[in-house]
Amino acid sequence: SRCHSMQIVNQQGLTRSAWEKLMVWMGEEQSMVAMEADTETLVVDYLAKHYSPEAQKARLPARSRLRYP
Repeated sequence: SRCHSMQIVNQQGLTRSAWEKLMVWMGEEQSMVAMEADTETLVVDYLAKHYSPEAQKARLPARSRLRYP
């Protein structure tokens, strides 16, 4: 992404409502370029599916299997 790394997105774990509010905040406070309504809906749908609290919980077991030397 131009504004921040995907790591920030990955760390959020927000509900759909929170993603919608964050999109508004980024537009109003961070000068994010406005999207067409249908595009913004697609983005929020994706974020709500893949970066929700539930999605984060589903990824935790995979992370816990990592072994570091």
